[in-house]
Amino acid sequence: MTVKAYLSQAFLLEQKINSKVAQAESLRNAATKAGVELNGMPPSASRNVSGMEDIIAKMVDLQNDIADHMNRLLDLKREVAEIINQIDSHKHQLVLELRYLCYKNWEDIADELNYQRKYLFRLHKQALEKVDTKRYQKGTRITT
Repeated sequence: MTVKAYLSQAFLLEQKINSKVAQAESLRNAATKAGVELNGMPPSASRNVSGMEDIIAKMVDLQNDIADHMNRLLDLKREVAEIINQIDSHKHQLVLELRYLCYKNWEDIADELNYQRKYLFRLHKQALEKVDTKRYQKGTRITT
């Protein structure tokens, strides 16, 4: 795994969490619809309770999955921040933080820092090289 891919893991994990949150919202909507009586008549004794139980069980499983992913995301962001903080240049740290911890696009970073994109890309490349050096000096290899 490249340094860039390693640092990008947090973004990808957050996207996965967002997808699961959307799935949970969809299940909540389905559960709400399943519980609403449209005709105003009292519910029948033979209504499908197991269907509602299945939806609730799926919602609980999904919420647990989201919580697990959130814990992993927090750990990963802390790990990435520690690696970035090992770099001796504040400019390089800032570029990496904005890109890999704040998930900003290149145009927004360039505007925020008042850098030309070409200069920003050069700083980014230098920062990645420093991260690579720091990771291997620490004795920890980036693994897939």
